[in-house]
Amino acid sequence: MADVSIKSIAKLAGVSTATVSRCLDPRYTNSVLEKKRKKILGIKKQLGYETNVFGRKLRMKCTETITLVLPLNVFNNPQYPDFSGHNAKLFFETIMGVTTEAQKCGYDIKMLPLFDDNPKTIEKVLSRVGFPHSDGVILAGIYDLEKIYLAIKKKQIPVIVVGTHIAEMSGITQIASDSQDAVRQAMRHLYDKKHRKIAFAVPNDEYMKSPSISQRFNSFRNILMDLRVYDEKLIFKFENEIAVRNWLAENHGTLPFTALFCNNDAMAFRFIRELEVLKMDVPRDLAVIGYDNNSVYTEAVGLSTIAIPRYDVGCEALKTIVQMIEKKRNVNGNIIIPAKFIEGRTS
Repeated sequence: MADVSIKSIAKLAGVSTATVSRCLDPRYTNSVLEKKRKKILGIKKQLGYETNVFGRKLRMKCTETITLVLPLNVFNNPQYPDFSGHNAKLFFETIMGVTTEAQKCGYDIKMLPLFDDNPKTIEKVLSRVGFPHSDGVILAGIYDLEKIYLAIKKKQIPVIVVGTHIAEMSGITQIASDSQDAVRQAMRHLYDKKHRKIAFAVPNDEYMKSPSISQRFNSFRNILMDLRVYDEKLIFKFENEIAVRNWLAENHGTLPFTALFCNNDAMAFRFIRELEVLKMDVPRDLAVIGYDNNSVYTEAVGLSTIAIPRYDVGCEALKTIVQMIEKKRNVNGNIIIPAKFIEGRTS
């Protein structure tokens, strides 16, 4: 009956049944010329034809669904709550990019949370990907999910990694952001403003071992070394807002640096707030730059920051996995979307 209906629509529209099929499939409807598409959809409505979605999926052995696996650290309580606040908002930007692009491409998104990394949990994840559950998988991050990535790839299911920095691992397909040039621009900006004592702030040494923070710091150090102003004594650790407050109470009269690059916007915001309490002016007394472009903080104080294009990364990840699914070919290597330095009022 469905074939007859499609044939009837095709005959009335003066097109082939293949054209009607493409037009009625949300994934391919935009490949039909607009004039023809409007005519076909008008006839469809006039005849009261309803597409047999389940039948189409069974025939094509596809689900028109993509699984987004969320890593363990999304659900953990933040280790440094003063400096990790509103991080969920940042992750939501990536999810928004994925889901928005999925709607355009005619796919649904199934979110699969990973609450722990024990073998049974991994087995459960693996049992919920591939037909009839989903056509491909996007992993949000790699360090918590490397075992799952390799297992999914072994099952020959399209899989990619989406992240905010480049994972230094071979053999993975990842969509990520590179902040190296943006950090270089930020430090050059401070240098051009006559700053020669530029500090870097993180919660502690353990935090510095994180691959993303390590890459961030290396970019900071390399550009300052190129400018011949790097000073290893200007690396500071503040585990919480009280530590910032106490340190400034003792040192605000003779700060050992004139500019500060914080590991994220939350830390930069709290530094600025404590400076304001001490009646100090930003950026006259101290220039401050954050990292992330978290609007919760940047809009409040006009913070200068490194903007990580999380939404764009999510969009590109969805486009890439769809290409892998529909064209049945791998996308090897990295697709990198550069971060940007945004000059605000604080530098």
